[in-house]
Amino acid sequence: MTFSRMEAAMEDAFVEWINTFECKSYPIDTVVELADGVVFSEILADIDSKWFKPIPPTESGGNWVVRFNNQKKLHKLITRYFEDVIGQDPELLPSVNLTSIAKDADLHELLRMCQFVIAVAVQSDNNKTYIDMIQSLSNKSQQTLMLSIEEVMNTEPDYAASTNPRLSYLSGGSTGSIMTTARLEEMPYRYQLEFEKVILEKKQFETSHAQLLNEFDELRERFEDLLTEKEDLKTRLHDMDQAIMQASNTGKADYVMRAEIDHLKQDLERSEDRRQETEMMMENHLSSINELKRRVEELTEQADEASSLRDQLEEYRHTTEKMQRMENTLEKYKRKMEESSDLKRQIKALEDQNSSLLERSHQVEDEYRKVLAFKTLMDSYKEQVHQLEYGNREILKERQSSVTRRTY
Repeated sequence: MTFSRMEAAMEDAFVEWINTFECKSYPIDTVVELADGVVFSEILADIDSKWFKPIPPTESGGNWVVRFNNQKKLHKLITRYFEDVIGQDPELLPSVNLTSIAKDADLHELLRMCQFVIAVAVQSDNNKTYIDMIQSLSNKSQQTLMLSIEEVMNTEPDYAASTNPRLSYLSGGSTGSIMTTARLEEMPYRYQLEFEKVILEKKQFETSHAQLLNEFDELRERFEDLLTEKEDLKTRLHDMDQAIMQASNTGKADYVMRAEIDHLKQDLERSEDRRQETEMMMENHLSSINELKRRVEELTEQADEASSLRDQLEEYRHTTEKMQRMENTLEKYKRKMEESSDLKRQIKALEDQNSSLLERSHQVEDEYRKVLAFKTLMDSYKEQVHQLEYGNREILKERQSSVTRRTY
């Protein structure tokens, strides 16, 4: 298949899958109709309403800037979902040219967004619903969707080695039994081999049982035919015995008739031998059938037990996922607490610094009050000195004037 044919097959598969959602505003005929991001947002909101909110359709949807903003918002939420919920590094996901989607409705980039959306769906908490939706599609669409999901998820370095429980059902070979293969692959490898062996033995025994039943029916028909033949021979022999008795009574016994009677007796004996042999074969077959039934019942019980163990593994897997998410949340809270501890220490240091500054401020205020009081005293002294100087000048003037008067 060429690349363009592969894209065409992917487009048909995604259109068929998206149209199974009842939450969308309108059905689509091509992937190009998803360029505005409205249907994408409605599907993502149906998958996880806590993370995604539907984008209301607007009349400005023909504006490529509006389409770009919608796609950018969805792409950001999807990458955060991969990181926070699924636990995968969004930097390892394939890149998407959102500008090409908004301006040109690029088919290749839109298919990439479709791959992200379906990868989110099959790894969400309610993934069984979306698995059933995929199973309701045609076999060709199922195969194409599985390949597209694997193409996205294989970007994880340890994807092949890790048992991603949200995606393990997609690695089965038969599209008609995705869930059976998924649950089988979620089991440990040793249990997988044992379960596959039990299933294979069960199928073999069921085939053998059906063959033996057919043989039993054939032998029963032969046995009934032999019984009918035996009854006919007995009837004929009885008629011949009566004819011989009548012939003996009339003195007309015939040698040829006696020879025929002997021959019929030999046929009857051979028929009896075959009947006994057939009865023995039927008993053997019945014994084999009973043994096979018993073995099938045992295998059925083992299969039920394996199914129960598989369900327990499913529960443990969900519990492990929840524990992992709780551990991630706990780590975030720990980091926040450490950051808050640093802030508390900084606040404590600032409070201490503020206290010291307040104390210094009080000291400065006290010193200022002392200086202010000293300044008042100095002003008083200056006033006194000024008065004394003034008085001294007056005295000097009077003295000088008195000296002058004495001279004259």
